[in-house]
Amino acid sequence: MKFHKILVFLLLASLSILTSCSKKQTFHRARAVEPKAKDIDLHSLKKDRDNNLYYHHRSSTFRFQTKDSSMTFPSPLSGECHISMSCISQDNGKLVITTEKSNHETDSESPPPISIRKGFNEINFKLNTQKGQLIILKNPDGTDILFSTPLVYKSLPKQERINVFLISVDTLSSLHMSLYGYHRKTTPHIEQFAQDSVVFSNAFSNSSWTVTSHMSLFTSLHEHEHQVEERAEYEIQNQKLIRTRPPTIYPLSYNIPYFPENISKEFVAISYNGGVKVDSLFGFYRGFDLYWSNNDLYDEKASAVMFEETKNKLMDSEFPKAFYFLHTYHVHAPHNAPLEFLDQIPRETKITEFDFNTDLGGNTCIFKPTGEDYAEDIKALYDAEILSFDHYFGEFIRFLKDQGLYHNSMIILLSDHGEEFFEHQRWAHGSDLYNEQIRVPVLIKLPEQKHKGKTIKEYISLQDILPTIMDYYGISYGKNIRGQSLLPLIRKNKSLGRPIVSSNYKFKSFELLPGKIAVIQDHYKIIFNKRHFPETFKYFKYPPPSIISTVELYDLETDPKEQNNLFSNNIPQKDKLFAFLKEIMKEMDDTKRRTGRKENISEEMMERLRTLGYVDK
Repeated sequence: MKFHKILVFLLLASLSILTSCSKKQTFHRARAVEPKAKDIDLHSLKKDRDNNLYYHHRSSTFRFQTKDSSMTFPSPLSGECHISMSCISQDNGKLVITTEKSNHETDSESPPPISIRKGFNEINFKLNTQKGQLIILKNPDGTDILFSTPLVYKSLPKQERINVFLISVDTLSSLHMSLYGYHRKTTPHIEQFAQDSVVFSNAFSNSSWTVTSHMSLFTSLHEHEHQVEERAEYEIQNQKLIRTRPPTIYPLSYNIPYFPENISKEFVAISYNGGVKVDSLFGFYRGFDLYWSNNDLYDEKASAVMFEETKNKLMDSEFPKAFYFLHTYHVHAPHNAPLEFLDQIPRETKITEFDFNTDLGGNTCIFKPTGEDYAEDIKALYDAEILSFDHYFGEFIRFLKDQGLYHNSMIILLSDHGEEFFEHQRWAHGSDLYNEQIRVPVLIKLPEQKHKGKTIKEYISLQDILPTIMDYYGISYGKNIRGQSLLPLIRKNKSLGRPIVSSNYKFKSFELLPGKIAVIQDHYKIIFNKRHFPETFKYFKYPPPSIISTVELYDLETDPKEQNNLFSNNIPQKDKLFAFLKEIMKEMDDTKRRTGRKENISEEMMERLRTLGYVDK
């Protein structure tokens, strides 16, 4: 018996040591000896839940450390170290890097000066140091530079590095992907990637517009719980409803947990994203060491730019553990895919480009009837965009394989919402909760291609993604959330057994559209529709379709296009779904809209919103 107890003790001790090793710090965020913030506009400084400061300027947001002509910080490690950081310079110049010995003399074996350009710079260099030794970065011209928090780490062999890539393709509907049975071959490279992945065939976003959907992704909360929104004001002028003030942003409250903050305690966190509706102003920057928005909605090769930035970061910075959030508007309107991809779509279209504002009339014309041929032409352009993204995604996967980074990486491909082409008398997204707008792709490639080739039909939500990542890597997170880890479902086919909620109810993309809530479970979807506001008919140039029924019920297995409302039928699941719907609706109705901290939208961002069709010309 004694021997048995000793054996158990040794096993537990070994397990404790292994757990401790797995949690060993693989990188450090260094702190400046005397941080300064000379002449900084306080509106440019933001914070997170742990009161870390961030500096935001146009496209870049990073962990703020100091603004001065130099920065000094102690090395947290001994030996050859890699240092990675960002800075913003007021002019072209250079940084001289030295180390200070115990006698306050500088080390002559310092790396050569680093050239920096006016504006944003990413800096990477190697240095031999002793733990506690001071590292000094100085601009010899005396120009003040905004420095981010330095990341100090030791390089690991490629096969030991851990990378997580969360790739969000804005507006990519699974209904237009050949991976999910679409009639055009739009996703050949994604299908190849799917062979190494777990594919979820019934994944739904928690809203049909970008802000709410992505914030639900990163908080695992419903819209009324994270309460991130844009709010605008209107008034009637000449019997028309006119927006009188630009939208105001209410960002994520500091009191609400944001999962990248948890992840960043163990991973370097980097984002290259399309900005606009995932802009830092909404609070998306929190936890990230660098949150860089390239505003790619104008670029016909948008995802190629995003992937190129990521490739450069992977080559320049050999982080032992890194989390990358990659987001692109590549398939979002305006649709302008290169002709090499449009030529592969088997339809002779009368148009080669489509702009939501100039060709349709913007967001006041989302109910405009155009005829089936025109809709099919726009679908063809959209499909070409998907094929184009698929090509650049395939190149990125090939890069990871060539660099020896693919095998040990977790790669998640998803979308925040879909796109409607007048199937339910609407255009675009953000206006409804039918499958065209909320059914999305989700593919998860686990490290070492575990469970590869598996297809899961159970209904899941984007709220499940971050808990899955954190569960896999043993990162703690709050339990008072809506999502669940998908690992039990992936590993043991253990059903999650819960309803999924998607909504545009109180915190909507278009203030004047009626609120909607959908609940999905056991291949049934129930939708509650509020009635239209009288102002709706004064704002939209084409009248919205009449709401035939306040409550709709669809069997998604037999009626995936949601044409046959079954709510008046005697369906056993109806009462259960309706009861849950009323419960969620009461929660949302009882939630008071926030006051207090808010962000004003710059004119630069307003122009981007106009281009996307979210704001009137």
